[in-house]
Amino acid sequence: KLVRPEDYPKSYKDLLDPKWKGKIILQDPSIAGQGCVLFQFLKEQYSNLDYFDQLAKQDVTILRDFSEIARRVAVGESSLALGLTPSYVMPFIQAGSPIKLISPVEGAWRSRNTYHLINKAPHPNAAKVLIEYSLTKEAQEKAAYLLGNMPARSDANYSFHPLVNEFVDSVKNWGEVDWRFMLEYDKDIQAGTAKKIFGMK
Repeated sequence: KLVRPEDYPKSYKDLLDPKWKGKIILQDPSIAGQGCVLFQFLKEQYSNLDYFDQLAKQDVTILRDFSEIARRVAVGESSLALGLTPSYVMPFIQAGSPIKLISPVEGAWRSRNTYHLINKAPHPNAAKVLIEYSLTKEAQEKAAYLLGNMPARSDANYSFHPLVNEFVDSVKNWGEVDWRFMLEYDKDIQAGTAKKIFGMK
């Protein structure tokens, strides 16, 4: 409702237009998460960090909490969010929030999701039960439909929610996130690159 369809950004470079100033939320690129993946993805796309120097001038709001980022867009506190996956947005869409999933021409990225069982966790059996359920056919199909995740099971149906399906079909270029990607990013983290660009403490 805050952005007309004709004004939907077609490229990340469109976000440098003054009309977006103060209207963008970015998931914190200085920690592990979709914000850091986007940071590295666009660094490779543009071969340098000049884009982020310009984006920082747009008074971008930096937040760490994925759900809070999605909430702010859902209730109209922000026009646009960067660094979210459908999994964080779908609960709000299911509740009727007017959110549109957009893939710019630069594309989107895919990565593998993993589970981790923490050593000496206070309730290890509860974690095992959750992991075991998440790998069932039922849970894998729900994750595919609502979150846009490709199932790990070959016997699971991976039909997507119509809005997720529309988003997936709109992606013109799929990038793969791999460890080499993250090693380069780690160099930026160690140098505090993202924090310096966005003036973060």
